[in-house]
Amino acid sequence: LMDITPIYPEPDDTIEAWASLRPQDVKVVRAQSGDDDSFANPDRYTWIQIRTWIGNMWIKLHHSKLGVIRPFDADLSLASETPLYDHPYRGAANGAKLSPQTVHAKAEFVSPSGFYAIQIETWLGDRWLIQPEVSSGEEETISFPNAISPDYGPLMSIEDLRIIKLGGRTFAQGRLVMQEGAWKVGRLTFGTEECIVYGKLAFWNRSGDVVAQIPYAVYARTGESIAAPLLLPVDRDLSSAVFATLQDTFP
Repeated sequence: LMDITPIYPEPDDTIEAWASLRPQDVKVVRAQSGDDDSFANPDRYTWIQIRTWIGNMWIKLHHSKLGVIRPFDADLSLASETPLYDHPYRGAANGAKLSPQTVHAKAEFVSPSGFYAIQIETWLGDRWLIQPEVSSGEEETISFPNAISPDYGPLMSIEDLRIIKLGGRTFAQGRLVMQEGAWKVGRLTFGTEECIVYGKLAFWNRSGDVVAQIPYAVYARTGESIAAPLLLPVDRDLSSAVFATLQDTFP
């Protein structure tokens, strides 16, 4: 848990919470409903039952805060000015920014919703970077043509797509580019509100089989073009992949 989190005897936040938990690790009993794909929608909430000192209780978590924090030891070369966050989600921005430099990573937050963050050492203590733009990895293993959405064509793509190694881990790195015209194709009436653009980066082999699907999610203002860096952890073997596409995109 990353915040003070109320706990309930039932998955219902219209009733009074029995208590609140400070940020800590908790043992999950079960989720109320849904499968792995339901967690891939980053703009939803899920009720999760956990073990507590007063028995099994329920918490309600936004999918951007649902995930695991695990050790990650690597030196990162930041390629652009990068905001700092007190916690690994957007609402925890603290106003500080780092100029391009080398930083040391010690942990990572991986969410099935497509959000990804890295904890680094700073003069403020341990802080977080969300989808940082890094200049290079330890080695580049595979480069791909731009990944295009079948629904949007060239209006939405991941450009400069490549597979890199950082700290012994494999990542898909690129830049999500969305033109203004994509909003007219999408399923959202655009205005000036902020929303989450999300989907899955699918890698295909020569036989036409999908070898991996990696969720991604970035914030954007509806109706405006975006060009957002992506750094996505990869837990599958991509040695047979020859091209990539965008699937299950929103908007």
